[in-house]
Amino acid sequence: MTGIQAMVRQLTASYIHLLPEPPKDKRKTTNLKPEVIATVRRMRSVGASTAEIVKETGVSKTSVFRLTKSKNKESRT
Repeated sequence: MTGIQAMVRQLTASYIHLLPEPPKDKRKTTNLKPEVIATVRRMRSVGASTAEIVKETGVSKTSVFRLTKSKNKESRT
């Protein structure tokens, strides 16, 4: 049995680079600086429109929505 296990380990080690990369969790990664994130949230909290935030900070519209979306449903009116 151990001879077979050793062969399997050797084969796995030699072909490991052919296996596909595990999928990355895209939701947690961000390339925005903390200052930019804070600026976007501050602008939204004082009532700036999405277009104004995009023009001022250079952040994409999608990122603005993602950064400023409501965390709990009850805060919406």
